[in-house]
Amino acid sequence: MAEPTIPTFIAAGAVATLLGPVLGPISLIAFGAVAGSLLAMGKASTTTRWEGFKFILVGVVIALAITSSVAWALDHFLSIPGNVALMPVAAIIGAARNSILALMDKVLEVAGNLLAIKGGGK
Repeated sequence: MAEPTIPTFIAAGAVATLLGPVLGPISLIAFGAVAGSLLAMGKASTTTRWEGFKFILVGVVIALAITSSVAWALDHFLSIPGNVALMPVAAIIGAARNSILALMDKVLEVAGNLLAIKGGGK
């Protein structure tokens, strides 16, 4: 299994620090997602660096897609400032990437079944 390494984490933090003023919240989300995905990768069965990279990339893409909505909901319903919640929310989403992918598979399966039932009734 390809192990997440401390230099990888340090490199991700350096990139987030350097790009922070330019990209702002996106770099916070990306760094949190990388940190969470590295945490999840510790339990994954990746054998090569390429598989590890793909594993982390999926976690980052999911976090980039979902984090802002979750941060808005936290700000709107729980009065937690959205700009403060970006990195922790992205880290949690990155760490829970396997569960999120399983949930997405189930939702797509149910939607497909509903469409098949609705289409078969005509």
